[in-house]
Amino acid sequence: MTDASPPPLPDDDQPAEPRYEVAVPFTLCASNGGPHDDAAFSAGFEIGHADASMRDVAAAGGTVIILTVRTNHIPQLELHAMNRGFPNMDRRDHDGEHAGWSTVSFMADPDDML
Repeated sequence: MTDASPPPLPDDDQPAEPRYEVAVPFTLCASNGGPHDDAAFSAGFEIGHADASMRDVAAAGGTVIILTVRTNHIPQLELHAMNRGFPNMDRRDHDGEHAGWSTVSFMADPDDML
């Protein structure tokens, strides 16, 4: 058995234009020939995923959920969090190469935790 290292990644391993994909391409997005705006579709996907996570945490009796999300999605996420029983929020905005992203903690109201 040999101990071979993988070849180095090229310096240009990131696409020039931002792409909106998770594990599979969003075929409904304009960048993949679909009818929907990429950013709007991606926002809906991210917020829908966060909402489902909040639902699951609340159903399990959890009192805190921590998410890393696009900063400009936070106003919509706050509404979902309040609807799911997490009215309190703590937020940390990232900077540098992670600018535009934030880590948010949504917490249940302590008065509701009996």
